[in-house]
Amino acid sequence: MSKLTLTIKQKIVMGFSTIGILLVAGSIFFYNSLTQIRQANSNVELLAVPVQKQSNALQIQLLNMIKVAALGLTQHETSNLAKSEQEYGHLNQEFQTALAILRSKVMDQPNMLKTLQQVQTHYQEYVAHSEDFYLAKKNVATANSAYLTHYQSFIDTRDKASNDMLDLELIDLPENKQLLEDIIGNGTRIDDMLFTLKNTMSGLKQVNELDVLAQHKEDVGFLIGNTKNNFEFMLRLFATVDDKALIDDFAIQFAILNELLLEPATLYQQKQQALDDTINAHNAYNRSVESFDATYQQLTLLLTLAEARFEELQRTTKAKVATGEDLAIYMALLFIILAAFIAVATTRAMLGPLAKANKSLALIAQGDLTRRLKISNQDEFGDLFNNINKLSDDLTALLKNISQNAYSL
Repeated sequence: MSKLTLTIKQKIVMGFSTIGILLVAGSIFFYNSLTQIRQANSNVELLAVPVQKQSNALQIQLLNMIKVAALGLTQHETSNLAKSEQEYGHLNQEFQTALAILRSKVMDQPNMLKTLQQVQTHYQEYVAHSEDFYLAKKNVATANSAYLTHYQSFIDTRDKASNDMLDLELIDLPENKQLLEDIIGNGTRIDDMLFTLKNTMSGLKQVNELDVLAQHKEDVGFLIGNTKNNFEFMLRLFATVDDKALIDDFAIQFAILNELLLEPATLYQQKQQALDDTINAHNAYNRSVESFDATYQQLTLLLTLAEARFEELQRTTKAKVATGEDLAIYMALLFIILAAFIAVATTRAMLGPLAKANKSLALIAQGDLTRRLKISNQDEFGDLFNNINKLSDDLTALLKNISQNAYSL
């Protein structure tokens, strides 16, 4: 196999081409490293950090929702409850939207996606219990409103019945004063019972336990029973009295009182309904708090996973940066070594032959034509050496010819 022969031009081109190739390769390596670092930073900025922020935002939103519900627990007016429920509904919509956005960001993270599904499950339970709570609270408000309306009816009816008993003094029975005194006395007793009934009923609004309500109804029933007995006695007293207008009106009012307090006991029904709905509201609220706690805990777990992912991506970014730094150092060392090698090789390839050529020309100038340069490479320096050797040969022949001619002369 023949030895590969390169010219000086080819050697120079090859040296600079090698440097160019190394620069291109280094640029590619650096670009790839920077791309990986940029991708790692992008993962931190677009994936880990948004998940952290979104998880925190959901926790804050959830706290706002439970705050609104807690305020609704203390409210009794229908209008205030409607405002509270409307605000709760608005927060719920915002939470659902934020939850959907967060889901789209964790689709590639099985653990985070599983935790988010748990969040959604508990949250749906929380919303369902909260809706039950608001429904019960509105039922309480409706029952209380109806109770107040019928309680006012009770007050008006009782006042009319009391006035009927007081107006008995206006009856004119000149021929039977004893009967009039009995009627007035019995009317006074009935009025006293109605007064006691009014005082007893005034405490019904503050009753907040079912067993207390039952005892209250029993006490009122006892008063109504006594009042009824006295009224029946009054009817017997009025058997011989022609003017029965007051006693007939009292009978109407007393019938209304019976409907409100005994049968069907409308006031007690509404009060019991209000108490039942109040219990339902508290139970639903307590269940919503339990679901809130479960949802909040899952969000905390999700935030922990997001922080772990953030740290992992940070470590990846740092590793990419370290790799880039190492690559820069290795490439710099490689460039230095290759540059030194190319410099030495070029110097030896250029200066060595030049020095030999200069030395040979100096000897020729001194008259020494006996030296010849050894041609080792078929390149520009090989041609130069060949021409110097030819010059020495030509000068030697010329001098020999001159010497011969001079001898002939």
